[in-house]
Amino acid sequence: MLKTRRFERIFVTLGLLLAIALPAKAQQPKVSITDAKYGPFPALRMSDGRSEALIVPAIGRVMEYRLVGGRSVMWAPDVDRLSQSQGFRNWGGDKTFTGPHPSWKQFAKSQWPPQPSWDGQEHAVEIVDRDGDCPRVKMTGGVWAGFGTRIVREFSFAADGDLIIHHAIEKIEGDGLKTCVWNVTQVATPLAIFVPLNPDSPYENAFAWAGGKGRPGADIERISPRMLRIRPNTKAGYKILIDARPSQLTAVYADVAFTTSTERLAEGEYSEAEEGKPGFAVEVYNHGDARGPYNELELLSPLKTIKPGEKVELTTHWRLTPLANGSADDPPDFLRSPADADRPRGE
Repeated sequence: MLKTRRFERIFVTLGLLLAIALPAKAQQPKVSITDAKYGPFPALRMSDGRSEALIVPAIGRVMEYRLVGGRSVMWAPDVDRLSQSQGFRNWGGDKTFTGPHPSWKQFAKSQWPPQPSWDGQEHAVEIVDRDGDCPRVKMTGGVWAGFGTRIVREFSFAADGDLIIHHAIEKIEGDGLKTCVWNVTQVATPLAIFVPLNPDSPYENAFAWAGGKGRPGADIERISPRMLRIRPNTKAGYKILIDARPSQLTAVYADVAFTTSTERLAEGEYSEAEEGKPGFAVEVYNHGDARGPYNELELLSPLKTIKPGEKVELTTHWRLTPLANGSADDPPDFLRSPADADRPRGE
């Protein structure tokens, strides 16, 4: 009897020690999804209590993303004025296109602006598992003319606070199509954008200029073997293509950093590759118009040929990190890799 009790005490003690030593599993946050308004449009506000996103199915976009009580990092024009205009309307915010961009020439006379069925149309919306452990907002767009595809996106929060967006390009009709997910997030102009690089990139400074030519006035510097810094300005409009490893972009503001990234860098063929070189999973656009500057942070999936009933997918994560003093010179500490550690700050 005494021996039995002694073993019981030993097992209880070991159990307590293990409970102390093992890290607690992150609990799924309590997520709220409530009705809201964005200008004249009905919207859904999705929050885990730390950050919140404003999803606007009427135009198929996420129009706000912020820490609760903070300011949104999304760029958007005056929605009330724009809603009264005619023709193509750049609503701003975040959207997903059937990509890659050069493929648009198959079904239109030019690559821009998008055709009416490709952008700004109302999406069907569904709240999935509203009262469950992982409530999600699902948006489904209409069929793209020519492409025969539609875009489906699901939004949810992870236990670590990331906003997870699952993007799918579904083939609905027509012949097989070689395509990819092309996610475009328009953000208010930050102090700087930092992009982790492929240290073995065959491209000069580990990126390429869209159109093949550099832009005088662009402030872009490879500040370490694994990090590119872009300082947006109004001196030049340009787009750069990056064979990034991993697929990640961080826009730094004075008080917060916004990071968009893919879950993993999927193997496969990426678009717009130069002969004998890899294609690009990351793109950055600088809209250098002083009347309305903004930047686009763009993530792409590998190319895939899909037939009706098939799809190509991409999962992205958004994260907001509070900063005491965001810098236009140096990446935040959470981005500094060992390769950056020896580089003095401010250089």
